[in-house]
Amino acid sequence: MKRLTFTIVGFQGFWAVSQALIILAVSRLGGLEYVGFLVLGLAIFTPICLATGFNLRSQLAIDNEGKIDIWSAITARTISVTISLLVTSLTLLILADGNHRLWLVSTLLVASRCADQIADVATGYYQRADTPLRIGYSLTGRAIASIMPLVTTASLGGSMIAAASTTLVATVSVVLLIDVIPILRTTGSARTARKPFLSGVTLHSAPYPFFDAMFMNSLRYMALAFLGTDALGQLGIVQSLYAPIQLILTATGYTYLTSARSLVAEGDRIGLAHHIRRGILYGIVGSSLFVTAAISVPPTLLGAAFLIEPSSLHHTLIVFAFAVFPLPCGSFIASNRMANHQHGLMTASVLIPSAFLGIFFLWASFQPSDMITIEIIFAAFFVCSTCRVAILLARRFEIDRSM
Repeated sequence: MKRLTFTIVGFQGFWAVSQALIILAVSRLGGLEYVGFLVLGLAIFTPICLATGFNLRSQLAIDNEGKIDIWSAITARTISVTISLLVTSLTLLILADGNHRLWLVSTLLVASRCADQIADVATGYYQRADTPLRIGYSLTGRAIASIMPLVTTASLGGSMIAAASTTLVATVSVVLLIDVIPILRTTGSARTARKPFLSGVTLHSAPYPFFDAMFMNSLRYMALAFLGTDALGQLGIVQSLYAPIQLILTATGYTYLTSARSLVAEGDRIGLAHHIRRGILYGIVGSSLFVTAAISVPPTLLGAAFLIEPSSLHHTLIVFAFAVFPLPCGSFIASNRMANHQHGLMTASVLIPSAFLGIFFLWASFQPSDMITIEIIFAAFFVCSTCRVAILLARRFEIDRSM
């Protein structure tokens, strides 16, 4: 278990750095408008993909009986990302208002994330098989493939369209070579015994990732609606700086979910309660580290890196760090609840805070434009994120005997 944790944490941290470097490169090459459009594209793409993705990675990871056919899962995810990309591309085309270069670069970079979604299914398969090195190879390959074309272009000069196109080809190639083909070699002989896809999928768990993504992207939607593209670009930058903390916690969550699954199988209710408390501690430590880093980083360093006004970006980073403080705790608790198949509680923990955010959005829509600031938006998000944690903790730690 420790080998799984440290291996995935290391590789996931490397991948997280590459994602921050993508935002850095786009900021230097195109400015806040390009960053904002890329962030907006991901805010459209990700929820649609998750809405049609059946939460497959988590379901595969806890599928001890092998009910879900991996090839059916990969096929379903491929259809999902294709639909998501088409909708995203058309939406960006409308919003680009004739700026076809902006639209094409953003669409190509969003398309490269399709490879990550396919790899996400493979990650669940390899997690269940306890082969963390395979997950690490995929993360490393995708990290290098996604950032090298953009970094090279930012350093030497060149076409952003060519760099984005190369990124797409490289990331897809990595996923085929490292994720898909090895599964083909391992399971190819069993494909004649393929089971119906839906027979192994727990459908009532599928909506949670979609609602979770919508909640997480609400900051982007509100920034665009009330503050404009430049503010959305700044938000994209500070979120990219949060990615290393977020994804390292996610990597730790892989083994956290696996250990929770074992406790459920053993019927250890007391162990599950201790497990949640440990997850809360992990979340508090991770959030505290990010807040400390946000306060400590020199504004001049941010300005030099992203080529924008440093004091404004530093202020946004600090406020954002406090706004997302409850999120890691909620993520660990949700993993525990998922292992115990408490999908209704998980969905409620997103829908209720999302409803509060919706009410805030309506209220803000009727206020003077200069009244709604980034601080007010972040404060509303903090309150609703804390509400999520409270809802997840509201139910007693009981074992689901119906599994």
